[in-house]
Amino acid sequence: MTFSPRWLLTSLTGSAFVLAFGMQWVPQARAQDKKEIAKKIQATVIATGESLASGDASKVKELEKFDLDPIMHSFKPRARGGIGFGPVAGFVPPNEDGLESKLISLAKKPLSPADATRLESAVSVAAHQILAIAMVSESKWPENKDKSKSKEKWAEFNTLMKDSAKDLAAAAKSKNSAKIKSSASSLYRSCNECHTTFRD
Repeated sequence: MTFSPRWLLTSLTGSAFVLAFGMQWVPQARAQDKKEIAKKIQATVIATGESLASGDASKVKELEKFDLDPIMHSFKPRARGGIGFGPVAGFVPPNEDGLESKLISLAKKPLSPADATRLESAVSVAAHQILAIAMVSESKWPENKDKSKSKEKWAEFNTLMKDSAKDLAAAAKSKNSAKIKSSASSLYRSCNECHTTFRD
């Protein structure tokens, strides 16, 4: 059997296309997998937060199955794949539509009485979602021989994070603007100091 140069060229070109397509598809598939995992994690964070709000901590174990890093991505703005703040996009300005970004906003300036009432449920929901993350991160110390990054230090930050999240939920329920600001400040400080200490 003989092969013409034209057939060989066509065959090679086709093989190259298949290979190139396959190489392109692999990272796209991986990116899609990451998105699906992120959605599953965030759905679990949301469900765990709802359970904690009703006094049930049983769902924390479900969240513990995931790695801490993708769980922490829940803090990102909604537009960047995070949970967001409030029930839907547009509930707050885009620059505040994230657990972290809204926390910073609450820590900077007291809410007006009208906003404290309007945002009561949303702040409480966010506080319980953060509490869920804090309860999970408690058992996920990034083991390190550096004394400044000790397990005790990790526990200290987590305790502050949990306590502040609970305080924020209570402050939201009372619609007390000053308490919302102070508990949000304490909560953001726990996050910021932990990142400063443990982030390489």
